[in-house]
Amino acid sequence: MPNFRGGKNYKKTKHGEPEKVIFIDKEADQMIARIVRLLGNLNTQVYCEDNRVRIAKIRSGIKKRVRFEVGDIVLLSLRDIEVSAAEPKGTRADRGDIIAKYSPEQFTQLKNNGLNPSLFAQMETLDGLVKGINLEGVVEGQLVDNVDRLIEFTNDTGEDDEEKEIDVDAI
Repeated sequence: MPNFRGGKNYKKTKHGEPEKVIFIDKEADQMIARIVRLLGNLNTQVYCEDNRVRIAKIRSGIKKRVRFEVGDIVLLSLRDIEVSAAEPKGTRADRGDIIAKYSPEQFTQLKNNGLNPSLFAQMETLDGLVKGINLEGVVEGQLVDNVDRLIEFTNDTGEDDEEKEIDVDAI
């Protein structure tokens, strides 16, 4: 049964002020990315601002406080240890750790800082059509939008209604 009478920590923060959002600046080995797929076991596939797809792990300190979904903008810390010997010296690692999640109120600040606009491409175009973010997938390290298919789909529905009409006298 729900606790209606109070007790330990009941309605503790009901009358508190809303939390102020603090903007997190990125440092040298960090970059901003967008979650493309949740892989499980705290692993995610992210599309980074340098147009590469990486696998990132959600750190244990943040996993209990913040809920992650596909399409979220996050702060990613790259791992320098996992650079293979086959790659030329100076290449970035293909793995990283998710440190923080940016709120929708912070997106305008990120855009003004000169961030890669492909991270926000689908958010701006589909904002009026669909709530949330519908990613079709990642192909060869590039983000694939399904905006054109949505527009074609809405136009095709009117044509299908005309084709479904059947002349009963002809049968």
